[in-house]
Amino acid sequence: MANDFLPVQIPPGVVRGATPIDARGRWWDTNLVRWRNGNLEPVGGWERVTSTPFANRVRKVDVWRANNGVRLVMVATDGQLFVESTGTYEDFTPGDLATSEAEGALSGYGIGPYNDDDYGTERETPSFSVQVIPSYWTIAGWGEDRLAVLSTDKRLWHFDTSAFSNNLTEVEDAPEAAAVHVTPERHVFLLQAGGNKRRIAWSSREDFNDWNFASTTNTAGYLDLETSTGLLKAVDSRSGALIFSSSDVFLMPYVGLPYVYGRQWLGATRVTNPDTIVADNGNVFWWASDGFKMFDGGAIRTLDCPVWDYVMSRIDPDSTARYLHGTNIGLYPEVWWFYASKESTVNGGLIDSYVMVNYVEGWWAIGKLARTAGAPAGADVVPYMAGEDRHLYLHEKGWIGTAGIRPVYAESNALALGSGGRFLNLRQALVGSGYGYEATQLRFYADMTPEGAEREFGPYQTRPDGYTDLRVGGRDIRIRVEATKDNDWSLGTMRFDAGMGEGR
Repeated sequence: MANDFLPVQIPPGVVRGATPIDARGRWWDTNLVRWRNGNLEPVGGWERVTSTPFANRVRKVDVWRANNGVRLVMVATDGQLFVESTGTYEDFTPGDLATSEAEGALSGYGIGPYNDDDYGTERETPSFSVQVIPSYWTIAGWGEDRLAVLSTDKRLWHFDTSAFSNNLTEVEDAPEAAAVHVTPERHVFLLQAGGNKRRIAWSSREDFNDWNFASTTNTAGYLDLETSTGLLKAVDSRSGALIFSSSDVFLMPYVGLPYVYGRQWLGATRVTNPDTIVADNGNVFWWASDGFKMFDGGAIRTLDCPVWDYVMSRIDPDSTARYLHGTNIGLYPEVWWFYASKESTVNGGLIDSYVMVNYVEGWWAIGKLARTAGAPAGADVVPYMAGEDRHLYLHEKGWIGTAGIRPVYAESNALALGSGGRFLNLRQALVGSGYGYEATQLRFYADMTPEGAEREFGPYQTRPDGYTDLRVGGRDIRIRVEATKDNDWSLGTMRFDAGMGEGR
C-alpha cells in the first residue's frame, strides 16, 4: 500500500465516547468550530461594544428596530434594566424593583450539606441550593415598544420607544405575573397571573391595558392549566404558543371567539431553567433534565445527542439552575446552550462552556466560551452576546476585535485508515479545503502498541499549496486541526500519503 493516498472524510459533529479510540472516524473534541456543507470552519470572531462593564451579570439581551429604523438594545441584568440607541446604555431600572429571591428559598432542619450544622437546630440561613427556579427576565415585543417582567418583581413594565427619555411605566391594571409573552394575534400573555401559579391570562386584543375578564365586549380571558408546577415561560411555535411549567408543556393555539385560545397538553418535561427554552424558525428547543428536547409543530421529541453524557459529567450542579441559558444565532440553524463546568468555581460557578446543535444538518459541537445571554441576528446583521466580564459583544463579526489567538481546534477520534491494527506511517497530508491553508496546523496522536500510551507528533505547518509534510507512525492515529491565526479557513476531505510498517 506504499505511496497510496488514503481519502479520509470525517463526518460533521462530535461523537464523544469513553476514550478517543471509540467511535472511529468521528470528531472527539472541538472548540469554536462549526461545519457547513460538511466542511469544518472556525466560528466567526467577536467585537466588544461596551466601553465599561455592567455592574451585574447580564441575563437578557433584546435587539429591535424602532419605526424610524433606529436600532435599540435592551439589556437586563440581575437587578437593572438598560436601553441603548446611540451608544449610551441608559439605566431605566425602577427604584422599587423587587429583585430578592428570599421568598423562594427554603429553610428548616433538613437542608444544606450533611453535617454542616449541629443536629437538631434550624439552619441559620435559608438554603438557595434547592431553589429550582431563580429570578429571570422575560421581554416581549409590542410593535416598536417592549413589555418586560422580572419574575421576582411580578409587575408588567412598558417601554415606550417614542418617548425614550421618560418611557418605562408600570401597566397598573395588569395582574401580577412571573413572565410575559406577546402572541402574533397581539394578545399579551401573563403567566402565574394574579398569583395563581397555574393561570395564564391574556389582555384584550391590541390593548395591554385591558384585563377585564368579565367584559363581554373585549377578548381578555384566562385559563388554568393542569400542571403540578408553576408556569414559567411562553414561546411561539409554528402550531401556536407553547406554555412551559417545570413539569409540563402545553400548546395554546388561537381558536378565535368565543374561547380565543385553546389548550392541549403535549407531554411531561423537566425544564432545567426557563432561559434554556429557545425558539427558532417555528421550532422550539429546550434543555431538560433527561435530554435536549425539540417541538417542531407536531410532537415533542428528544434530540439524539452524542455528547450528552460528556456535558452532564462536566456541568456544575450548583450553578445549573441559576445561569444555564440558550440562544439561537440567527445566521445559521444553530442553538447554543451555555453552562458552568465543574472547573469553574468563582462566585458559585461562572459560565465557561457551551454545547450547540445544528438542527438542520444534525451535528453537535462542544467548546468553551463565557457568555451569559444572547440575542440572534435579525434587527442587527450579527448576533449579540454578553460575557461573564459583563461586557456586550457583537459575534460573527469577521476576524477583528479578539485579543490574541483564540483556541480554535477540532480533534478526532482514531481515524478509520484501514490499517487493521498494523503499524502505519503517514508521510504527507493533503487537506481539501480551498482557502485558509496558512491559518492552520496539524498535530497527530498515535499509540505504538495496542492499548499503549499515545505519542504526539507535530505541529506540522500546512504549505500554501495545501500539502503538509508529515512524519507520523503508529497504529491508532488521531488528528488535531488547530488555527494559527484569527482568520477564516475550511477543511473538507483529507488525503494521506500512507504506507504500512512492519509492525511490532
